[in-house]
Amino acid sequence: MGFTIETRLVKGRIMYIADLVVDEAVRSRGIGKLLLAYAHHLAVNENCRTIYLDSGTHRLEAHNFYFREGFRITAFNFACDLPS
Repeated sequence: MGFTIETRLVKGRIMYIADLVVDEAVRSRGIGKLLLAYAHHLAVNENCRTIYLDSGTHRLEAHNFYFREGFRITAFNFACDLPS
């Protein structure tokens, strides 16, 4: 799990989880749940108001996991590829 603690103009102090990866061979064993619990603990100790993360639109199983863990969809994430 990779994350940053940031201050955003609209949302204030937040934790942004950039990467949350559990090897496919060991998924559904509670590892992701433990990682999010640890993130929650850190975010509270860092006085964050919210934890954010992005998930690819094709990651339906991950989305169901995040919903079970109390996350909700709050925005669309837009990207624009630039020429090399």
